[in-house]
Amino acid sequence: MAFKRLGADSALPPFVTFYVRPNGSRQVRLSSGAFSRIGQPRALHVEWDDDESLTRFAAANPDDPDAYRLSPGIFKGLSVTELLFALGVVIPETARVNAVPDGPTAIIVDLSEYRSHP
Repeated sequence: MAFKRLGADSALPPFVTFYVRPNGSRQVRLSSGAFSRIGQPRALHVEWDDDESLTRFAAANPDDPDAYRLSPGIFKGLSVTELLFALGVVIPETARVNAVPDGPTAIIVDLSEYRSHP
């Protein structure tokens, strides 16, 4: 018999998980596949298309004042409480959303099913 090793989520498509912390704040985490797909950046731009309810996570320059700077090492997540509230996105305790690649350094997730208003 010959066993082959499978990475933690290497067989899964890239995805993003939104979750509610015990204090009620909302966070988002990119799967390791999604984070690797966009080049394991040191900073991210989080962009929103209101008409299509799409959110785009794109690698950014850490010196960009509009970027979310990430700590070196494993990506832990970003606080998105105010962003989700402003966009009318209601996330249950946890929501895993598949991501679609958008060029070499970005992914897009569709949040239309979680919007509380158009």
